[in-house]
Amino acid sequence: MDTVGYQVRESRRARRIRLEMTPAGLVVVVPCGTSAAAVAELVGRHREWIAGAARRVAERQAALGVGAGAAAAVPDRLELRAVGESWRLELRPERMPAGRCHLFAEGVRSPQPVLALAHAAAAPPPVTAVRALVREWLRRRAAAALPEWLRRTARETALPEPARIRLGFQRSRWGSCARDGGISLNVKLLFLPPELVSHIFVHELCHQLHMDHGAGFHRLLRRLDPAAARRRLELRRAAALVPAWCEV
Repeated sequence: MDTVGYQVRESRRARRIRLEMTPAGLVVVVPCGTSAAAVAELVGRHREWIAGAARRVAERQAALGVGAGAAAAVPDRLELRAVGESWRLELRPERMPAGRCHLFAEGVRSPQPVLALAHAAAAPPPVTAVRALVREWLRRRAAAALPEWLRRTARETALPEPARIRLGFQRSRWGSCARDGGISLNVKLLFLPPELVSHIFVHELCHQLHMDHGAGFHRLLRRLDPAAARRRLELRRAAALVPAWCEV
């Protein structure tokens, strides 16, 4: 029998074991203290669903033009749907010491802005180094766009503004709200359509008043976001919009 590879992520908010298929593979979200045997048993019982989910993710990736081995490839384009930007990545060999490289933006306000990666002509940078530079640039782009967007959403919905906002590359959560009112946002929100980002923002802001997903939370969410049920379904497919190299 073939084995199924997966990553386990403990969550203090999880009440049961949950399976999530991402472009980078299967993620098993478990309550803290869940035994490895319980995880393996559940994964074994859901092998058919896992195979189907992996196939659907692969098909969506192919439809988006993400070919096999994309996780190991250097991206050549960044489609930042949230902010309406499409960036082209260019590698530019220059006269500089081996091992040196840096990333800079050109034509920021043009229809086809460019991220230029200058590197030593004699020794192109490894793929991992390129991805690290691009991810750091994405973090800066997210910092410039997402926090103010979240605060504006709070003002428009008359919800409390977050006490603090953090950005990161979470594996499976688009956002989360802490009990002290702080909100964490996933940098990968940049790849989602604006309407899904707005939905996630309202969702997390509602958690400042309702930390659980009880009836009060859902009444508030539906009042502020009448399309919430449809957006939740759309989010199930949204992971396919994130490039595979960004998941590594």
